[in-house]
Amino acid sequence: MPGVATANSTTSGPFVLPAPTAGNPAGAHGKKPAVDGTSTLSVGPYITMVEVQALLTRQKALLTKEKAKMIMPSLPNPDIRPPYPVTILLLPYPEGYTPPKFVKFDGKEGSAQEHVVRFIESLRAHALDTNLRLREFSKSLTSRAYMWYVNLEPYSIATWEEMVNNFYAKFFQVLEKVTVISLTKEIQTGGEDVVNYIKRFQDYAVDCTESVKKMQLVEICIGGMMDECKMLLVNLKLGTFSALLESAYNIRHVVKPARKES
Repeated sequence: MPGVATANSTTSGPFVLPAPTAGNPAGAHGKKPAVDGTSTLSVGPYITMVEVQALLTRQKALLTKEKAKMIMPSLPNPDIRPPYPVTILLLPYPEGYTPPKFVKFDGKEGSAQEHVVRFIESLRAHALDTNLRLREFSKSLTSRAYMWYVNLEPYSIATWEEMVNNFYAKFFQVLEKVTVISLTKEIQTGGEDVVNYIKRFQDYAVDCTESVKKMQLVEICIGGMMDECKMLLVNLKLGTFSALLESAYNIRHVVKPARKES
């Protein structure tokens, strides 16, 4: 045909690509004619919708796998990264051990030293197991004390002794020691009932760290009374607080009118 050459033709003249057909929508060599007919664009082989869907499915699976590998270091997990060695975490609980109902310490009220002693005693037959102490100690903490625990550096506490030292450093409070000298400073205040004063003194004397006989404590208590009460009780040679309270009840009706007259 004049003016048309085949792929193998040596005849001079313009080279015309075969028109797209139903079996070959891109025409020859996978090239698709441009819309304006001025140029052609290499687009490669066409893919079906089924292949597109399979590609999207594979891409979604890859993204899901990548998300599963992500680690959030800003959200520490105390169950996985405890302050004590992870080898202790992997140990089985002692045979026959049942977690007791621990008394909670909040870091605001109470004695840190007293809490540690009470915690160890609550473990009963397993009290000597220092690894168990490390694992269970957090269960006895709440509020501010528990927040202190979860913010400890992971694996930074090697032994139970180290845990206790850190705990004391944070929450140990120096309590005033009750001595004989401090007892002599407890006095009956103006307007305070003598019986109420004796009970208050007796409660305070219970915490005395020095060895003092009961009779001496009674004498110190009487010495802190107001003069009008003291002169009625000082010569009775009372040896116990029970006897002192009984005598105090008896002088109530005498002391109160005398205070009113003054």
